[in-house]
Amino acid sequence: MSETSDYIKERLVNHPKFAKALNQQRLNLDVSVAVAQLRTEKKLTQTELAKRIGESRATVDQLEQGQVDVTLGLLLELSAATDTELSVKFI
Repeated sequence: MSETSDYIKERLVNHPKFAKALNQQRLNLDVSVAVAQLRTEKKLTQTELAKRIGESRATVDQLEQGQVDVTLGLLLELSAATDTELSVKFI
């Protein structure tokens, strides 16, 4: 393993706040890719999607860049705005 991997592993075990923050970032990145793909599939601009969810275009851009902490409420808004079903699974 690399020094970085060892460091992360140690922090995950010994620092619960680090683990929580890392998990949030992973979720943000997963959702950023999914939202960008969904918006493209629905042939929506960032501005159009923003209007549908009551947010600014900049917020949609930040969401697609993984810079927004994703919440279930936001996911539900996106689902309703794009007429798609939201599915959450634990693995």
